[in-house]
Amino acid sequence: MEREMRRTRKLRPLAEHLEGRQLLNGDMLGPGGKPINQKDLNALIQKRTNGVPLSGRRMDYSTPGGAQVTISLYGPGSLAGSAVRPDGTLDLVYNRTNQATGIVAKVRGAGGAKLGSVRDADVSFDNLSGVGSNLVRVVNLKGFDLVDGGKVNLTGGVNALFLNSVGKNTQMNLREIPAAYLTASTAATASLTVTQDGRTTNYANEPNGGRVLTGVSGQFVPGASLENPLQPGQDVPDAPAGIALTVNQVNGGSSATAGTLNAAQIFGYDPTANQLIRFDTGTGQALQTINLPGATPATGSAGVGLSRVNGRLTALVGVGSQVYGYDATTGNAAGSFSIAGLAPSGLTSVDGIGSSETRTILIDAGAGGGGVAQIIDAAASLASGQAVTVGSAYTPTRQFELAGGVASPAGRSNIYATGAAHFDSFQPNLLQPGFLTLSGAGGTLNELGRTQITSPQSISNLTIVPGTTDGTPLKALGSVEANLALVTGQVGGVNTVSLYAPGSFAPAGAITLNDPNALTGLSPSFHPELVDSALIDIQGNVQSIRIKSAQGMVINDSGNLNLLQINDASNSTVIGQPLTHLDITRRTNVTARSNIRSAGMRGDVTVNPNQSQVGPLSLPTA
Repeated sequence: MEREMRRTRKLRPLAEHLEGRQLLNGDMLGPGGKPINQKDLNALIQKRTNGVPLSGRRMDYSTPGGAQVTISLYGPGSLAGSAVRPDGTLDLVYNRTNQATGIVAKVRGAGGAKLGSVRDADVSFDNLSGVGSNLVRVVNLKGFDLVDGGKVNLTGGVNALFLNSVGKNTQMNLREIPAAYLTASTAATASLTVTQDGRTTNYANEPNGGRVLTGVSGQFVPGASLENPLQPGQDVPDAPAGIALTVNQVNGGSSATAGTLNAAQIFGYDPTANQLIRFDTGTGQALQTINLPGATPATGSAGVGLSRVNGRLTALVGVGSQVYGYDATTGNAAGSFSIAGLAPSGLTSVDGIGSSETRTILIDAGAGGGGVAQIIDAAASLASGQAVTVGSAYTPTRQFELAGGVASPAGRSNIYATGAAHFDSFQPNLLQPGFLTLSGAGGTLNELGRTQITSPQSISNLTIVPGTTDGTPLKALGSVEANLALVTGQVGGVNTVSLYAPGSFAPAGAITLNDPNALTGLSPSFHPELVDSALIDIQGNVQSIRIKSAQGMVINDSGNLNLLQINDASNSTVIGQPLTHLDITRRTNVTARSNIRSAGMRGDVTVNPNQSQVGPLSLPTA
């Protein structure tokens, strides 16, 4: 004891260094010179940094089962607009976020928490282009179960997503964040225009630090494997850049088609028989025929489009001054509406119907000197029986004449119409066929550009008399997956449909549709077999997808899917371009497709070097 006391006495008092410490009690002054405590000061600093109060960056609630939930947003952004349904299901909304933002949830107590949806405040779930949506680095909801019918739209860009489980008839649409944005040393200075795998994405910085996707162009081109080379001393290479998705259970439906992905289907209009016909784009065979009421229009043309009405894909076909709706999956009638009220704008007969992700457009190619286009609200129109317009009617300028064809492929915000204009300055009196690119931002149609159609020669060599574009073979414009699709000929009971890459309008192949008559209307393609599936659609590269068990699942990656690891999988389909590492411990009825074969593959993988982009995909019902 004495020795210990002597050792203690040898200690010498030192002056304590206070630099960097906070005073827990002191006269700190806030706004207006009023005293403020440390907690409120920290909150004020965060608010001034991000422009968002704590209440806009945090949610606390209790589930009906007694679990306590806290959701916090770290970094720039806001959770304003998020809400909890009466049954405790969360609809998560974020905005003004960037590549450093994290959304993290903590669930304490038994029972977990239900998730209904996740999206940016400025986009709808039908917006698969992601234009207008912010980047967000991490969405960690590992204590949440995405309920049946739930939707997650992170097409602005995401780096990591965690969920506990996913139900049936669910849809997750994701886009990769550019790798340069994920490194602290380059994120602030990296270019706001990024080109990767043939696609170009444009971004803009917002005043509070948010980063938003403003445009998508180009056509996806499958890349090579993303495997990093082994470094000295490494047994396992570093993981490549890309999305990391972790889900414990994927519980898609058990129906006969859930988890399958077949060739897309498409609607066409046969004016001779006055029929709406559903075709298989793989075989060209007719799958369903719907006899339309009324008589065939005098011009022989009728618009065909797809719109989402009350959550369901609805085929719209315009015959004369009437537009009829049919459920895209069943063919059942879904109402009709008249365009008689649009006569003052010049639109009296429907030659074309087009649909972008969130808009429906009607065209009367015979109206005025060059035709008239009008955006409508399809759901409100079918409900009221009369066309309900959005914005003003559009008439092309500089002597472009609309032909009636109008479409917008999945994942595109722009609208494309067919017609004719004076493209050759050496033949100023000659009208030549071309595409008109339109923007529908804010509900207003505006021209972005026009391009001559140069292929096939049967179309490029057309001699078009002014005022007669609606009588040319330019009327049936739709889309197949990511490409524009134009009916360019009919011989021997077969319609030839030429495909074009949107934006560049370069030829992208062709398909055939079997019908004895020339089709004069074409819709976008769709996948009715996805009903009840758990759909995961990704635009960009994937570092890893890790799942414990999955059934009735479809994974479609327009990019390199580096690693898919599942303990137990059944009745599911996977596409990667390429699919590099496939590790499924137990599998039953699982189809995997890739454009190249990798040494990391295990089990059966179908390799097709010509595998084209599928989608972006969405469910036909919601």
